Amino acid sequence: NLNTVTPQLAFNSSDTRMLNLKSHYPKSTIDTGKLVEHSSFGKGRVLSVSGKGDSQKVVVEFIDMGKKDLLLKYANLKVI
Repeated sequence: NLNTVTPQLAFNSSDTRMLNLKSHYPKSTIDTGKLVEHSSFGKGRVLSVSGKGDSQKVVVEFIDMGKKDLLLKYANLKVI
């Protein structure tokens, strides 16, 4: 006679392994054509997005500052 143990799934809010998903998915997706705002360069339109992960780059045409090539992970762009 074998005893069978059925595992139970439970979510504990202090379990950070479940909460770290947010670091892999941005709040707002930066796509070509979107209007964005940068704290120093002001408002602009995304011309292109290339690459993946930490090496993802974005080209933005800012109203007052012209075209800028930015590394997305450091750009701190806000979709508007």
